[in-house]
Amino acid sequence: TIGASGQISALKLGYANNTCPPDQVYGGKSGSHGAWGWAANKVGSANSSCYPYGSVREPQTYGSGGVSQIGGGVIKIVVEGKLTNSGTITASAPEGGYYTAAGGSVNIRTVELAGEGIITASGAFQSFSASKGYALSAGGRLAIRLTKAGADFSSYTGPITADGVHQKDPPENKEYTGGAGTKWFKTAAEGEDEGTLVIDNSVRGLTSYT
Repeated sequence: TIGASGQISALKLGYANNTCPPDQVYGGKSGSHGAWGWAANKVGSANSSCYPYGSVREPQTYGSGGVSQIGGGVIKIVVEGKLTNSGTITASAPEGGYYTAAGGSVNIRTVELAGEGIITASGAFQSFSASKGYALSAGGRLAIRLTKAGADFSSYTGPITADGVHQKDPPENKEYTGGAGTKWFKTAAEGEDEGTLVIDNSVRGLTSYT
């Protein structure tokens, strides 16, 4: 059980700033992981730190770093009983300015899941307003498996997010967001090649740019 003030955190435990996975060459700027960082979506991969990478079903990869932020780390939780979360489980990247870092990975296997806490592998919030969304990082990878027959996700009411970074630019009245990471949910009734894959940003009312 994770109480209301409890936390499991992999904040700042991902790839260092200006760093991608070893099989990629760092391209600078916004972090990618479960998706592209925003600038890459807009003007091409040269404006993202790296290409999207990692596993949907078994996430175990770090978030890539931004120009000055460390990416989110990796959390793996295996519980031979019910996991009740009223606190925070976070593999998000830390808040930053220009060209933020990407979220990491959360991988949970539990008999049942309950609670109203936060589970997140989102990208780093961009705090420097003058940057006007020039490069916003992507969300990471998140997977939750329930192993008890008949168990489902109805007992969990808290937010589960792998959002890309969102920022609004008031002078131009535009909104920008990094790519949404992946969220995969599987019950015991579903096979290994089944489950529900969700790719969305929890922020609503965005203007889309392609």
